[in-house]
Amino acid sequence: MSISVRNLSYIYNPGMPGETVALSDVSFDVTDGTILGIIGHTGSGKSTLLQHLNGLIKPTSGEVYRRRGWCGQREKGEDDRHQTQGGACLPVS
Repeated sequence: MSISVRNLSYIYNPGMPGETVALSDVSFDVTDGTILGIIGHTGSGKSTLLQHLNGLIKPTSGEVYRRRGWCGQREKGEDDRHQTQGGACLPVS
């Protein structure tokens, strides 16, 4: 399954004293058959990124595209919008 991430940002506790920027304007593509490793220091956003790829959390801004459709925010036609449900990326009905 190919994946495209475009301008993905995520903030934990937005507007609160403990507000934390976990991801800021992340963009990349992964094509079918690619083996991808994600490495980084503790607290660098690895788990947050993977939760977005799995459709477990919604981005503060940006989008994640899988071959089957968009997950997260998107400003294009509503026909292409998807939502997460139980960890799966499903079309908005």
